[in-house]
Amino acid sequence: MKRIRVHVVRRGHEYAIWAARGRWGGRTLTAEGFDPEVIPPLVDQVCDVMNQLGIEQAAFEGQSMGGWVAMQLALRYHEKVRALVLTTTMGYSPDEGAIPGYAEPDWASNLPSSLEVLRNPSFEAVRTRMARILANPARLTDEAIRVRQALYQQPALAAVQQQFIAEYLAGETILSHQAIQTYRHALRQTRPVIPVLRLSRLRFRLVGIIENTP
Repeated sequence: MKRIRVHVVRRGHEYAIWAARGRWGGRTLTAEGFDPEVIPPLVDQVCDVMNQLGIEQAAFEGQSMGGWVAMQLALRYHEKVRALVLTTTMGYSPDEGAIPGYAEPDWASNLPSSLEVLRNPSFEAVRTRMARILANPARLTDEAIRVRQALYQQPALAAVQQQFIAEYLAGETILSHQAIQTYRHALRQTRPVIPVLRLSRLRFRLVGIIENTP
């Protein structure tokens, strides 16, 4: 968060920067209205925010599932997207052989431990889960752990998060919105090119789907 704040302050003089919290995440968690499709409602939410703010087009940065949402936003509403920054993006499946040495991670294997920490959110259990998803676990602070633990200790929030994480890591419904390499090539023949900066951790080797070449 410190790094994000630094960049927001630095770029805030040049750009209007908006950070929207998606449904079913953080303090917006609620079991009411949970949709296992997940991605389309979040894309619609971004469009609603843009409409409310009168923003016709913007550059987007998305991390993990946020990258998934940003990719689908670009695929469905390319006219709204000026550029993309995709960071360790989920929701992308390359064609076999498209990325040398790539092997799809077994995300479902993380599901049991992810559900267990929601049922029993001890400080150590939360620390272990957060360390697993960070590129540099040594930078994980006690404050960040306590914030996440406080969320998990709220029964209503933990209940919907269990639904969400089960679909996110091992669900079939959400996978229908996964972007694939072949789809990318088809789109490049019919839609304008969108510049993309792709950032990935070596352990995941995930990339974006829309490139900055025609």
